[in-house]
Amino acid sequence: MTARGLLALATLSCVAVWALPAQDASQTAVLRGAVTNATGQPLAYAIVSIPALGLQQFSNNEGKFFFVRLTPGKYVVSVRQLGYAPQFKDIVLAPGANETIDVRMERIVTKLATMSVTGQWACNKPGRPMADSLRPLIEVFEQLEQNALRLKLLSEEYPFDFLAERKVVMLRADGSEFVDRFDTLRTLGSTSARYKPGSVVQRIRNPRIARAEYFLQVPTLLDFADPLFQNNHCFLLRGVATNGAKSEIRVDFLPSSKINSPDVGGSVFLEAGSFRLLRAEIYLTKIPASMEGLQGVRATTQFEDIVKGLPTIAEIIGRSDFTAVRGTLPYQHSIEHQKTLQVRFLKAKPAELPPHEHSATSNKPN
Repeated sequence: MTARGLLALATLSCVAVWALPAQDASQTAVLRGAVTNATGQPLAYAIVSIPALGLQQFSNNEGKFFFVRLTPGKYVVSVRQLGYAPQFKDIVLAPGANETIDVRMERIVTKLATMSVTGQWACNKPGRPMADSLRPLIEVFEQLEQNALRLKLLSEEYPFDFLAERKVVMLRADGSEFVDRFDTLRTLGSTSARYKPGSVVQRIRNPRIARAEYFLQVPTLLDFADPLFQNNHCFLLRGVATNGAKSEIRVDFLPSSKINSPDVGGSVFLEAGSFRLLRAEIYLTKIPASMEGLQGVRATTQFEDIVKGLPTIAEIIGRSDFTAVRGTLPYQHSIEHQKTLQVRFLKAKPAELPPHEHSATSNKPN
């Protein structure tokens, strides 16, 4: 049996939609509006939602949004945008009303120390950061979640798929190498294997090579907004560092010390100022004895925007290191490189659509 450092391609998830009976327009309401920054410039791709109705949409290139056939009542409208403090508006919708609201967003100003990485740390109290003493971490973590929620909404509003190239190179102990696998994969943006404690490594028998392989499920961006992932990991704000011309905010994560099976730890990096996700670096923890010969697995995921402020995976580079088993060392390393070649929107690109109708009669709260 040979342990292979193969990575599972990270994708997104989808959300079910329920159909409800149509309503008389005179008994429903319309809500429209615009999202701008502090100087009045429109903000595209802000997430505008009415949580009580389970409705949300992106603002368009002009910062505008539009909801129709809303049930009359009192609601809270929330507006979120990367790098801006969330805004909340209380509204009252009467039957037949056609309401307009304007939302002005203010930039987040978070004081972050220069990065200082010292010593080891342990995860004894996993969970989403909540304590007041962790305010800088909380603000940064909320922006990380916003990256995830924006990508989730993108996959729902504008379905897409992507074509990725995958290449696996094995390095022998004598320094020579060979290409073990080279292929392409086309995957829907609404497809995902989600994090589950104890299941980040899966053993699968490959009939092509007549042996078992191990697959590491690389955490997706959506996992960082998933309570299951949050409740099994601790998070630590390391501060700001310069990487070339960019200033990056680093947040480390570590699996709970109570998890005895393989899991993942690592770091995520956000662009200072915009809070746009740049990359994630992960490593495998607690490698079991059954994966004989495997010494370590690391992977780096690079993100790039599909449209401004909406990141998806650009490439994943994973490396597995091996040690001798019973005096033999067939391979020292394996390198897997997955690169996104094409992102294809199946209906239309976000920038091509005007404000479009979002109806309370076609959605149900999750």
